[in-house]
Amino acid sequence: MPVTGNNHNLQENILSIQANLNGFSFCVSNRSGEILASEYYTYTISDYNDLDDEVHQIFRRDTRLRTAYSRCVCLFVSDKSTLIPADLFNAQHLRSYLEFVTPLDDLDEIHYRHLNSPDAMAVFALPSPLAAAVSM
Repeated sequence: MPVTGNNHNLQENILSIQANLNGFSFCVSNRSGEILASEYYTYTISDYNDLDDEVHQIFRRDTRLRTAYSRCVCLFVSDKSTLIPADLFNAQHLRSYLEFVTPLDDLDEIHYRHLNSPDAMAVFALPSPLAAAVSM
């Protein structure tokens, strides 16, 4: 784990997480962008439903992930996403938007965010165990 600078007060720092079917990585940075800690864990799973055990094991093993941070940014690499023009968007149709372009798993939680440019809604699915882990 590369560590630089003063990381004694982690609550004032930012946690960035990236996860996919092949691995999980994170870094802790201060508000100036200096990397204070980083780690990469590999695993091999073939189904998003198996991600639950892997992510929970990582959170149990690495105490840095159980610390409160000022901000947490999570990037989940998946093909389960689509863009809908904002003027055509209806939040009641989230599941059907995604099912039109990709198969969904039982444990998928569907979320959306507004993008200013283009004026569109990003609709995406996260496995519920991952969503629960990063909202702790």
